[in-house]
Amino acid sequence: MKVFPNPAKTVTTIQVEVDCKCKAEIFLYNSFGKEVYREENIVLLHPGTNEYHINCAPFSPGTYQFRLVAEKKVFTTNIVIKR
Repeated sequence: MKVFPNPAKTVTTIQVEVDCKCKAEIFLYNSFGKEVYREENIVLLHPGTNEYHINCAPFSPGTYQFRLVAEKKVFTTNIVIKR
């Protein structure tokens, strides 16, 4: 999984590659481990490379962890949000 731009200011893109058509959930956690964003069962991934855009404007500057769960696979990466 790739997240760009990183650091992000307003919008970031999650790019993930999967080998099957599936629904995914996306979570964002702050540096304390608190969930601050969730997209459940509405992100439909297709075989190959997929992109999903997230508005970063509502989040305070800091380091966050993205977690994307698709089928039985879990992808994680960190992102820095700046102003």
